[in-house]
Amino acid sequence: MTAISDYQARKFGKGFSLFDHDGDGVVRFTDLRVVARHEAERTGRDYTAPELRPLRTCVERWWQALDRAGRGQVDRDQFVAALIELSADRDRVRFIFEDGIRCLLSHMDSDGDGWVSKDDFIRVTQDDGLTDEERDAAFDSMDADGDGYASIDDLVADYITFYCTLDPDAGCNGIGGFF
Repeated sequence: MTAISDYQARKFGKGFSLFDHDGDGVVRFTDLRVVARHEAERTGRDYTAPELRPLRTCVERWWQALDRAGRGQVDRDQFVAALIELSADRDRVRFIFEDGIRCLLSHMDSDGDGWVSKDDFIRVTQDDGLTDEERDAAFDSMDADGDGYASIDDLVADYITFYCTLDPDAGCNGIGGFF
């Protein structure tokens, strides 16, 4: 295994662990939906609300990318392999995730001004399994000018970069525990 694939295997393997709630060694579509529902609820939204349709579509597209064989479940190796393959195609990553991430993150913006404060980011990501240092680094990488705010566009770009980067030191890697 190359250093890059080892790094990606560790990064995406951590993601697998976030979705395998019952520890049975597989992830199913319902597992993705449970996590998305939880994230919607943490931002005070009802997952079934019409305005969250982009998030539900994101989950459906992601599942299609993960379960290419149509078996209804993927094990850790299949999950990691699918994400490594997906990460090589930034346009496909954007197609799958952008609208859902934008939809979810827009609710992180507590005052609706198009900007997410560090306090908003901390409030919504506090249960993601990140250390304070990882959370600070993730937000700081999105807050390009250091003013304590990140635009929704910047947040979306960092989430997409997280899936595609081969750089283990990229600041966006800190968001791995969030979505």
